[in-house]
Amino acid sequence: MCVAAGLEGIEENLTPPPPNEGNLFERMDGLTPAQCEAAGVGRLPTTLSEAVDVFEADPLSLAVFGADMHKAWAEFKRAEWQEYHDFIAHWEEDRYLKMF
Repeated sequence: MCVAAGLEGIEENLTPPPPNEGNLFERMDGLTPAQCEAAGVGRLPTTLSEAVDVFEADPLSLAVFGADMHKAWAEFKRAEWQEYHDFIAHWEEDRYLKMF
């Protein structure tokens, strides 16, 4: 994907945005999503589910993976996300078994 994205940038003569320098976390802390967007800073997916949504919507990922592998990978990752949510962590046991 990284190589394909780089090649796409070369082929389409894309200009990358300027680098974000310094501590981006501190610089953007407390800003609204609109303010971050105005500053040219997007947000990465915060969950595996969101990342799979982005992957599925990206035409480059479909071109790189091919239709069958693209679909299979997304389904595998969605199943992984569901399996993660089906797992009861020790933190949950410790916290909630004491409450009830």
